[in-house]
Amino acid sequence: MTYPDPTLAKHILIERSTTPAPVPPDALAYTHLVGERDGTVLHYSQWPDEGSAAAFARARPEARAFTLYRSSQISATTTPTGCAVLARAVFDSPDPDRQRAWMDALLSLETDDPMPGLLAAHFHLSEDGTEIINYAAWTSREAHRAVMEAPSTDDDPLAAEWERLYTWPGLIQAEAQRFHPL
Repeated sequence: MTYPDPTLAKHILIERSTTPAPVPPDALAYTHLVGERDGTVLHYSQWPDEGSAAAFARARPEARAFTLYRSSQISATTTPTGCAVLARAVFDSPDPDRQRAWMDALLSLETDDPMPGLLAAHFHLSEDGTEIINYAAWTSREAHRAVMEAPSTDDDPLAAEWERLYTWPGLIQAEAQRFHPL
């Protein structure tokens, strides 16, 4: 999946779609994935401009618009995505400043050691100020599972920072789900 200049592209996320739709000719990226937990279809797309994204969203009322906040391409290889993980944080009310502050706090936890199997991570802010999603591409489900199930130590220096993120004022939901490309 290629990611063009984020200042130009608009991102659309549709959850709980029942079937994949045909790829519109002006889409920059158009991906369908199936959820590991519940089998729902997730649609993720990129559009060259706001007008194209808006036209698509009008035809699909369940569409949610997001803006790319930051993107990290971990692997320079052309390894295909074997698993995508959608992590989300949902807040109790619209507040773009709080949304960005939480995102910046999360991104400050990045280390120089890439997670084995992580290909890319793309952080998006909902345009209504209530949600953050991280669309992360992994080599495989097993690679993601191994990282998530790795034992943590009691002296983890980031433990307090993670606790601060999960107890952020107004945060009502933080979850992640694995998806597989269709």
